[in-house]
Amino acid sequence: MKYSGIDLHSNNAVVAVTDDEDRVLYCKRLPNDLQTIVATLTPYRDELQGVVVESTFNWYWLVDGLMAAGFEVHLAHTPAIKQYEGLKYAGDERDAVFLAHIFRLGLLPEGYIYPSEERGLRDLARKRLQLVQQRTLQILSIESLLARTGESPHEERASAESGPLRYECPRLVASCRAGVSRESFRHAGTYDRNLRARAHPLSRGETSSPVRGPEDSPWNW
Repeated sequence: MKYSGIDLHSNNAVVAVTDDEDRVLYCKRLPNDLQTIVATLTPYRDELQGVVVESTFNWYWLVDGLMAAGFEVHLAHTPAIKQYEGLKYAGDERDAVFLAHIFRLGLLPEGYIYPSEERGLRDLARKRLQLVQQRTLQILSIESLLARTGESPHEERASAESGPLRYECPRLVASCRAGVSRESFRHAGTYDRNLRARAHPLSRGETSSPVRGPEDSPWNW
């Protein structure tokens, strides 16, 4: 029986093929070209128990292509794979051979090969989550910076004339740069919020509110 491991990179892949006694029958660095990799593995197809592909950021094209070519493909769960400590030699070739080795032993931690038709929605949801986290990080960073100067973006300052003012710090910074006084800034902020309140559907007696857009955000100045 034969076993194959592929250590995948951004523009190349190290393909290794081993036998039942862990003898390396083939190990070479190849360009990221599906036809080249398939042609390399084809001579071993009849005895090949499976091809292990490292779960990197760009595994879609290789896994889909090998499966379409009729190979049994296994996706290695890379963070869960621990090689022996104290290895004298290490490198991409060693990694590819090790994937084939643990696959032969039945010790390969496998990742789920998500159906190709569903990956788009998953990737979109992941990217949205990432952008939201980055946005939150930047907002918290700005709030922390302003807090050092005594400003509190979450503090409600209420008065009989102006009412509660929240999230005034971003506009305060912009106003200070433009030479506007703090008092002028507060009045401008109050006037702006009063206009928004009067324009809101609920203030006109309507029973529902439209979907809020980015322009409704308190950070959109």
